[in-house]
Amino acid sequence: MILVLTRPSSNIFTFLPKTTMSANNSQQQTLKQIAQEIWEYVKNPTYIPENTNLAVGVKLRYTLKACLINFALIPFIAPLYALVQHLTKAEHILDKESWLLLFSAIILAPIIEEALFRGGLRYNPWVISIWGAILIGTIGWASLPVPYNKIAIFFAFISIGVLYLYSDKNKRKYKVYWKKQFPIIFYIVTLSFALVHLMNYKNVSNYLVAIPLTSFQFIMGLFLGFIRMKFGLRYSIFFHMFWNFTVTFGMLISLIMESDVTI
Repeated sequence: MILVLTRPSSNIFTFLPKTTMSANNSQQQTLKQIAQEIWEYVKNPTYIPENTNLAVGVKLRYTLKACLINFALIPFIAPLYALVQHLTKAEHILDKESWLLLFSAIILAPIIEEALFRGGLRYNPWVISIWGAILIGTIGWASLPVPYNKIAIFFAFISIGVLYLYSDKNKRKYKVYWKKQFPIIFYIVTLSFALVHLMNYKNVSNYLVAIPLTSFQFIMGLFLGFIRMKFGLRYSIFFHMFWNFTVTFGMLISLIMESDVTI
């Protein structure tokens, strides 16, 4: 009998399942690699399939690393933000501290905003219908004279059902169109998310000049859109919650001190 000796494979991952290899690769990704992946995506957003192979812990670690990269961009944006805030005399509503405001910022806002903005990045007839209703209501409210502009709210609610039935009936055709136009949709959603945050300011002398005040939200919106498409909506919500908790941490400490709460 002749024994044939073979050289063992140099790649120990050859015999592992693909899901395990994928998990190991994601766990080993550095901040630099994640930053490169995000940059490549936001340059040309695509309708990528959601990654369902990785464990929840791996996705959460990746999301936290992405959040840290987003934080690292703050020093580059802060000078422009400070200049525009000075020119427009804008005051942020977070300047006033309250437990309700803190709860809204950390819990309510991430859930509502992610559902409303990032929820529709993947074609969903309900979200599309709500987007259309908001657009109809906004145009009607702005164009109709008082008190007739209140009628726009009624038509906006009616349009949700009409738009849903229409978009659901034709969802196969529209989903193909959605994927084709996805880069434009991605940027419109990101810009809309940013501009909505102009409502966070009061006593603004010029809202057009004040647009750069939302630069933080625009950059974060790019990150959130990427995470939403890569891992799903709950991970973009987690990213959003973690971000808001971090930026309002000073308010939390202040409220605890004022309330004489012992930890």
